[in-house]
Amino acid sequence: MFWHRFLFLVLFALTFCVAEQGFSQTANIIGKVFDKETQKPISGVRITILNTNRGTYSSSSGFFRLTNVSVGSKILFRSIGFDSYTYTFDGTVQDTLKIYLNPLPVQIGEVESIGEIEVNEIIKRAVEKKKENLDRLKTLQAKVYSKIFLTLGGGILDAPEKNALRIQIEKKSEAEKKQDSLLKEFFKNVIAETFSNVFIDYTKDIKYSEITERRQTANFPKEANILVFNEFLSFYDEKVKVLSTEFVTPLAKNCFDYYRYELLGRENFGELYVYKIRVTPKTEVYPAFEGVIKILEKSYNLLELELTPSRFSFIDMFDSLKYTQKFTALNENIWQPSYLELTGKIKVEILKGFLDLALNFRAVSIVTDAIINQPLPDSIVAKSEKQKIAVNPQADSTKEEFWSQNNLVETSDYEKSIYKKIDSISKTVDTLQKKAEKSFTWGIDPAIDRIGTGFNRVTGYSLGISPYVKYKSFSLVFSPSYSFGQKKFYHSIDFKYSPKPQSKITFSIFSDVTPSTMDDKMPIFLNTLFAYLFHWDYYDYYHRKGWRLEYQLSENRIFDFIDFKIAYEHSTQSSLKQISTGSLFSNSAWRENPKITEGTFDILEMDLTFGNLQTGLIPSANEDKIGYRFSFRVDAGMRDKTQNFGAFYPALLIKLPTVYTGYDPMSLSFLFEGGYATAETPIQYSFRMPNFYGLGNFYTAPTGVFGGNKFFAIHFQYNFSDLFWRAIGLPLWNNRGVEILISGAMGKYFNQATLPTVYKPTNNLYTEFGLGLGRIPLLITNLAYWGFEVRYNTSKHLFGRWGYSLNLSAPF
Repeated sequence: MFWHRFLFLVLFALTFCVAEQGFSQTANIIGKVFDKETQKPISGVRITILNTNRGTYSSSSGFFRLTNVSVGSKILFRSIGFDSYTYTFDGTVQDTLKIYLNPLPVQIGEVESIGEIEVNEIIKRAVEKKKENLDRLKTLQAKVYSKIFLTLGGGILDAPEKNALRIQIEKKSEAEKKQDSLLKEFFKNVIAETFSNVFIDYTKDIKYSEITERRQTANFPKEANILVFNEFLSFYDEKVKVLSTEFVTPLAKNCFDYYRYELLGRENFGELYVYKIRVTPKTEVYPAFEGVIKILEKSYNLLELELTPSRFSFIDMFDSLKYTQKFTALNENIWQPSYLELTGKIKVEILKGFLDLALNFRAVSIVTDAIINQPLPDSIVAKSEKQKIAVNPQADSTKEEFWSQNNLVETSDYEKSIYKKIDSISKTVDTLQKKAEKSFTWGIDPAIDRIGTGFNRVTGYSLGISPYVKYKSFSLVFSPSYSFGQKKFYHSIDFKYSPKPQSKITFSIFSDVTPSTMDDKMPIFLNTLFAYLFHWDYYDYYHRKGWRLEYQLSENRIFDFIDFKIAYEHSTQSSLKQISTGSLFSNSAWRENPKITEGTFDILEMDLTFGNLQTGLIPSANEDKIGYRFSFRVDAGMRDKTQNFGAFYPALLIKLPTVYTGYDPMSLSFLFEGGYATAETPIQYSFRMPNFYGLGNFYTAPTGVFGGNKFFAIHFQYNFSDLFWRAIGLPLWNNRGVEILISGAMGKYFNQATLPTVYKPTNNLYTEFGLGLGRIPLLITNLAYWGFEVRYNTSKHLFGRWGYSLNLSAPF
């Protein structure tokens, strides 16, 4: 599901130990903390077992739980604005221990009434103290509890039957209809909880986490509940990043360049005072936080903060976001974050006003049982070399009793009802799915992504449908179509089997029309639109008749992906005459459809693509790291069982971040491509200069003119981001401006083929350079933006020729 990706914002490494109960040497303590005067619960109280690094925090209801507490232990309760209280555990276990804290008067006044120190001096000392804390922390071993609660809504879930973007006719059984109605309710709430052991050696950059216990509502796969941060998200960091928006934190080295500070007053924290300081952004150009931070007097350690993005900041798809973080002393000299609460709302406008998805979330992580500056066990170091995150084999075997006795954040009655309700629906859905799997399902797709439905200069108008039948992991798809231009019927029959969700085996029998050469940049449905409306048919075509066996594997992870395909095809291929004489607004003559090398072919094809830049026309990376995508295609074939030929086509895309902007950094992208085909390679398997849009295309090149059996090309783009647009005060959309781009391409095509071809070699280097604008608001969605580029030809081939492109890009 789309919303699974957002969990990486809030799931942190967690762990805890199971404890015994009752009258024994150790026991679990459950309690609540109240204001003695108002009798109201107090949230955020730091509860520590003295002389240890074990502790927790009270929830909004005042709830807290401590496990495995020894008899005689002294438990300290501390909260800003209240007198501290120490409780001695005598071994008697109560149903709910009630603790009352005495409120202290809040002292507010000007800086002079508080002391001689100015607020900026407090911040400077806090920045220095932060650095000391980071420098002193060499290793960390900790137990962390984490919980996330998601509530989904919006048009997708509220009225799915009214929000189908894909036209589809489908017959469903009664079991499937009931299943669909249950699924609507099934995905509205998600809860996930984990305990993990975290091991970090900051000096050696060793990070390892093991999930020891986990549970989640039945609508969220347990396999997905492994998003563990090896480092607890900390406002000690110089920057905090959410999707593509990066904030300088209020105690960063250069914080005075981004923030103003106002001393509101001071509050009591035990025997010490706490400076309460308002943080406001100094800049409207860069994203920044606003809110309140609290700094302890004398030591100048950061104690608490509550921050939200300022009104000048923008995070794609986020309506709201709020951080609450608390820090505690791991020893007398080292303070580190021990509590984080994250709340917010995400809104995805797929089609504004018609189709959307809303997600409200609250996540809490609590660090406890921290051990610092002790060497990591050799076994952990060895494990970290193999993987960063592991799941204990017993992690999913914990029962309800474990969670009721050990989780550090109270499970409300509402949350208990959600667990129960979703588990019940899950069992019903499983039963219905098993019934559905035992019966056939069928439907009809319009096949708009195939040449069989649409328009081009060779087939003219074509009409096709794709009726299908499914049973378990098997499907049969029949796709007939009729070409009004060729006055012929075409077809394909696909037998598909999916042994796993990410893999597929397909056997096809076909007689169809297919694009020629390895240039496949333009989606078929877009080619139909351009041909019909603008009289531009991008592809060349030929007819093939035969069969094909293909295996495909696709693994798309959060930060990287891999796609692999291998296929064998036997087909008879022949040229097609150009039929169409015009388009909607033009009767001009079309570009000639070239003849191919005809014959009977046996082809073995392999494709491999992997990297951290998802395949797309305008790729983007979310991290301030080098992005890359490598692809490799190999064809080995035989014509008429006598003539061998082959071709290979490697490509490497690299994206280098350069300058910090607060959002996606300025970046320099290079695409290196090359291709080699033997002299005997038929025209339909050779190379053609692409002139669609996006990195990898020549905008000024005429369509279907240059090509050959060998080529190399280098494409580049420098994205200045929207920083300059924002800096000079031009109009903004959601506090973001328009990106400024420079780009260019150079390449050379050779033709040393022994077979006839219509594609001309460039002989000399073909070059073009240009300017562009990106991130232009699309207005109807927040999932895409317009882009526009213009290029000028600087080579001898078509000197002075202009080319342009319109494109779409994603915000993340």
